[in-house]
Amino acid sequence: MSSNVEPVDRTSALRVGLRSALVVFAAACSCATVQNSTPASMRGGWFDMLKASGGSSARPAGPAASYTWTGADKRNISVSVAAPNVAGRPTESISPVSGDNGPQIDAALSRLKAAGGGTLRLSPGEYVLAGGPPALALSGLKDVAIEGRGATLTFSAWGDGIAIQNCQRLAVRGLSLRYAKPAVLAAVVRQTARGNELMVAPSQTTALNGAKIYQVTEYDKAGKGFVPKARRLLLGRNGESPVGDGARGFTLPSGKLNDFADGRPVEVKLSYYNGAAVRIADPGDTPVSADITFDGLTVQNSPGMGIAVDLMGSGLAVLNSQIGVRSPTSNAVTVAYDALHVTAMTGNILLRGNQFTASGDDAINISSPIYDVSPGSDAKDVTLKAKTGGVYLGATLAFFDADLRWLGNDRIVKRSSRSPDAQIGVAFSDTVPQGARYARNVDLLSSRYAILNNEIFRCQCHGVLAQTPNGIIAGNRFTSLRANAIRLVVSAWWHEGSAVRNVVVRDNIITDTGDDGRRGVVWGAITLYAELGDDGGQDQPAVATQTVNDTVLIADNTISGVDQGCISVASSAHVRITGNRCQGFNRRLDKGQLLVEKTDPVAGIKRLSAKTSYLGQGNGIWIDPLSTSNIDHSS
Repeated sequence: MSSNVEPVDRTSALRVGLRSALVVFAAACSCATVQNSTPASMRGGWFDMLKASGGSSARPAGPAASYTWTGADKRNISVSVAAPNVAGRPTESISPVSGDNGPQIDAALSRLKAAGGGTLRLSPGEYVLAGGPPALALSGLKDVAIEGRGATLTFSAWGDGIAIQNCQRLAVRGLSLRYAKPAVLAAVVRQTARGNELMVAPSQTTALNGAKIYQVTEYDKAGKGFVPKARRLLLGRNGESPVGDGARGFTLPSGKLNDFADGRPVEVKLSYYNGAAVRIADPGDTPVSADITFDGLTVQNSPGMGIAVDLMGSGLAVLNSQIGVRSPTSNAVTVAYDALHVTAMTGNILLRGNQFTASGDDAINISSPIYDVSPGSDAKDVTLKAKTGGVYLGATLAFFDADLRWLGNDRIVKRSSRSPDAQIGVAFSDTVPQGARYARNVDLLSSRYAILNNEIFRCQCHGVLAQTPNGIIAGNRFTSLRANAIRLVVSAWWHEGSAVRNVVVRDNIITDTGDDGRRGVVWGAITLYAELGDDGGQDQPAVATQTVNDTVLIADNTISGVDQGCISVASSAHVRITGNRCQGFNRRLDKGQLLVEKTDPVAGIKRLSAKTSYLGQGNGIWIDPLSTSNIDHSS
């Protein structure tokens, strides 16, 4: 149903038609709320830097995949990823051989590298790569195109399949990638005298012998969608070794399988982020790689992620590709974790015309790193906890307090080696601001991204996590996802994100999505918010009550048949919501759950008027009264 709703009145009385208990809560807190404003330090400092990062960078001359749009701030924004310049350069052609094909591919690429670029053409067929990980290392290549339509690379070992570093203008077209040994098995839970067991097909018993189990998740074996409120068993990075019964049954000594109902189909993960089919990871903490294109790529399965970008410079295009292919026999997921995950890069990202399916976690995650800051022995020294790259000499870091307020910038003049527990000693050119709790590299914001006309369906996933500035998410279709479709977020808890600033979300179609849960937020299929870090042992971090995200347009999206709300906004300012169509929301959840926060009843009471408006009007839009300002919505 379409709705024409007035701009949010944060002091309005409770809506009629709700239970009298709501009136009691409202009277107890008077339900008056404060219209927050964007902190001057953010709008005059950090947000200005994010705005500057939205300008189109100069790209090399030559053909490019590109897109230009009007941002939420009414400025034009462009992404452009240059193609390899292979004109006049040699072509190497190879065909599959029995045994290990790695040496012949390496030799051909070495010849192209020496020639300054060219084309590697793989004839159709299967190319087994027995080495690694990585199975295939692409290092120092420039102006190289790998053409492989009809060719499949099969990786014998888990870990990274293709590893890319220090490459410029590299294109991989038409290849199909697969691992010989799947990392996700289908099973059925059966109650036995030994407790619940995982019953697997006879052909899969060998895979479980000597293996560890890391996750068990209920799923829809018919492949028509996700299981509502599906039970999930997470066993951490150490996993647990199953014990076989000598036939097809396997149990866990901990007894944790006993929480599953008899007869439930489940997906069993035998790996914990064990590599990526494609990984881009520049060495030495310094971003070098630029203009990397995947066109017509297929990732059939992975023990970790489909495409992982740990660290690179500017320019990533994924076009007309398929990441994840559902098992033809069981409909289980095949990419164990994220289909595509960007951890740290300068930006300039184009994802267009792809299919993302069968992933065990996020389909698309565009993020940037947040580093923990601890005081050092000198006012100019700190210790950073940085599991990801991007801490290098000359880099400018922006500092933030525990509430994600910007404090100032400084340049790295000295750094130590990274310790085994990811600690790096860093010295700056000036005194580090007092109260600094977090830091971000201002050159690794993953700024400027376009996620266009993709299909994201049938996965144990969020559809898109977008955590960075100057982006557009448009024309995508989301169907049958375990969680919500579009999550616009900055999370100090996960150490991800710079700010959702100048982002457009429009013309997306969202149907049949599941639910998320956290305190302080009424979830929607499209949710915009920010969360703080560890707040003293709570099971979930607190929602940021000051402005972290700014200047967002959510327009003309069609949302139907979703487990929770349609659109939810917190921790943000200057958001326009218009022209959206919302039907059939909150289809499975008890609406009473939304009224008071179990873990923080004081905050829950303060938010009650907004939740009452959300339920009473029935428009599926929730605006947090404690952490937003200048929110304009007509639908």
